[in-house]
Amino acid sequence: MGRNEEGGVLTQKLNASILAIAIMLTAGLAGALVMSDDSSAEATGSGSVTFEEYYIATEKKTDAHIVFTDSATITEISWAAKLTNSSGSTQTGALSKESGSATDEYTTVTAPKVAGDYTLTVTFTEKVDTETYTYTAKAVLHVCTPISLSVKVSNTGSIAFSNNVYFYVDGVKCEDSEQMLTINPGESKTVEYKYYNHNLSSGAHTYYVAAGDTVDVSGLDAKQTFYYHQDTQDYIMWIVGIVLVLMIIFAIWVFRKPVKNYGKPKARR
Repeated sequence: MGRNEEGGVLTQKLNASILAIAIMLTAGLAGALVMSDDSSAEATGSGSVTFEEYYIATEKKTDAHIVFTDSATITEISWAAKLTNSSGSTQTGALSKESGSATDEYTTVTAPKVAGDYTLTVTFTEKVDTETYTYTAKAVLHVCTPISLSVKVSNTGSIAFSNNVYFYVDGVKCEDSEQMLTINPGESKTVEYKYYNHNLSSGAHTYYVAAGDTVDVSGLDAKQTFYYHQDTQDYIMWIVGIVLVLMIIFAIWVFRKPVKNYGKPKARR
């Protein structure tokens, strides 16, 4: 083989090597660009839901604040919410708003009639460029049974009584207990209020109804007492348990008591 031929072969090999290196570099650059695109489209958002009040009475209302944030540019955001009980059943009609498309919204939650813990679950759907991501946020609402308070008010005067009245518990005014009370002379009415306070201590508590004008109206400002978390039911259960144990002991004693004249002929018994 001549020098020219050998040079041609070497040139071809060199060109092939250069082409292979170029392909490898191009593939590497393309991979880097793809990785760069993927990293920029990673899920970086977060959602949250918080209650204005985490402890409320049955059938009371509280606001839930729904917020979504992301450092990336959000093309589109939507959310859907539901309130479920401890068994996972959705509470129909509990939310004033069950879906939205803003990053900062409120929905009003109406507590169910049954006391218990309920979970508000919000699912966010976010679109960034051509990618879609989902996020979930949850918050637990504690729903408790309120205490029924009532006061009988009588108008013993000759003029009709009409005024706004409030319930006071342990001397503290219950702002949400306001109601208009109108009583004609000689009449009586019972004022009722569903009271709840999850920080209420166990024991005796006083309450009364008050208004700006209490002339010739009996029952207003008269203190009454209710008991919270008393152990009366526990005492009853203890008594019932003790009586049951005594009955069992007595029954055992009767059946185990030896029978006199056992084994003797009937004629000698």
